[in-house]
Amino acid sequence: MPRLCLFEFVTGIPCMFCGLTHAFHAIAIGHVQKALEYHPLALVAFGLVILHLVIACVRLVDGGNKLHRIKVTPLQMTWATFGLFTLVWFGRLLTGTL
Repeated sequence: MPRLCLFEFVTGIPCMFCGLTHAFHAIAIGHVQKALEYHPLALVAFGLVILHLVIACVRLVDGGNKLHRIKVTPLQMTWATFGLFTLVWFGRLLTGTL
C-alpha cells in the first residue's frame, strides 16, 4: 500500500500515526509481529478502537447508565492516547526507528 500521509508529504517526516493502517491490516489477517513492525503501538491502538466501540455500543443501548462508574471522560482518554503516541513518536525520531 502506498503511504498517503499529508504530514510526511509536507515535512518529509512520518507522523506519529504512520504505519497504523498497515498495522491494523496485519492484525486483521493475524500477523501480529508484522503489525508491531509497522507501528510499536499497533496493539494498543487496536485495543483502544475496540474499547471505544464497546463503550459507544453500551451508551447506545442503555444511554450510558452502566458506565457511571467510569471516571475517565472520552476527552481525557483522547489526550492520554495522544500523549502516549507523541512520546513514542519522539522516541522513534530520536532513535531513528521511524
